[in-house]
Formats: sequence, C-alpha cells, structure tokens
Amino acid sequence: MRYSQIGFAITAGAVLAFAAGAGLLSGAQGAGSPQAVGTVDQRKVMDSYPKAQQASEEIQTAQTEIQKLVNEGSKEFEQAKGANKPPAELEGLQRRLRKKITSEYDALQVRAQELEKQILKEVDQAIQAEARASGCDVVLMKEAVLMGGTDLTDAVIKRLTPVANKGTPAPDSKSSAKAAN
Repeated sequence: MRYSQIGFAITAGAVLAFAAGAGLLSGAQGAGSPQAVGTVDQRKVMDSYPKAQQASEEIQTAQTEIQKLVNEGSKEFEQAKGANKPPAELEGLQRRLRKKITSEYDALQVRAQELEKQILKEVDQAIQAEARASGCDVVLMKEAVLMGGTDLTDAVIKRLTPVANKGTPAPDSKSSAKAAN
C-alpha cells in the first residue's frame, strides 16, 4: 500500500507541535539536561496501519468510479455529436456531464480529507502515548535522524492495532495504572 497516494504522512510540524506543547523546545526542563529522543518510521507506520490501507483502497475505488464517469460521459457526448444533435443540446449535455463529474470529484476530495485528518489524529495520539510510556521527551521522524534515539515505530504500530479494531488508541501503561488507582 502506498500511503502517499492519498496524502498520508506524519509531518515534522506535528512532531514539533508535540514537542513544543510538552515544553521541550522552550528549555522547560532546564538547559543542559539530557532529553530522551524517540524516532518513528512514518512510512512503516502508515504501511502497517489497516485503517490507512482501507482508506487508500476506498479512495482508489472512488477514483476508478470517477474515471468511469468521465469515460461514459465522453462516449455519450461523442454519440450525441455523431447523431448530429443541435449545438445547444450538446452544450447542455456537456454541462450536465461536467456537473456530475465535478460533484463526484468534490465529494471524493472531502472524503479523502476527512480520512486523512482522522488517521493522522490517531497516529499522532499513538505516538504521543508511546512517547510518554517510553519516557521520550522528543520524537523525531526516523528519516531525519542519522543515529541515536529510541525507535518507537513497532510500539506505535502495536498501539494502532486496537484503533483499527475499536477506534481508540491503546492507552500507555502509566496512564492505565494511574486510572486504576
């Protein structure tokens, strides 16, 4: 599955926003104090996340349907043109076909944005939960780190498995223990 087809990516901005929100970029933990760094392989997370795969398939299916509409519309227009329909009728047919195709395309764009927003939110929540559970102060994209850091990728994928089945990320162990007390 190629998640890039529907624009899914964990952006550096989201990771930095998490770090800034935790007060990590402002020196809130004190100058010179070591910070635990985690890394996440965004491609592996998205390729392993069933919801991202399902979303990609849904978008691809909708794109195929739109392409069928375009092909059928072209065929219908060419038949009308071949039947020597008056120009006004041809223009009306062309407008109706264009309106239908545009409507379907716009609906697809809205759906793709909804899916992307939902999946990115779930992935971000899983990364934050794993960072807390692993004691990582900062999480960076693995592609941006030459060496060092704790790879959180597999743990994030594991957290996303319940999300795909139920819709909520697995809680971190520390939060679960606190909630139980």
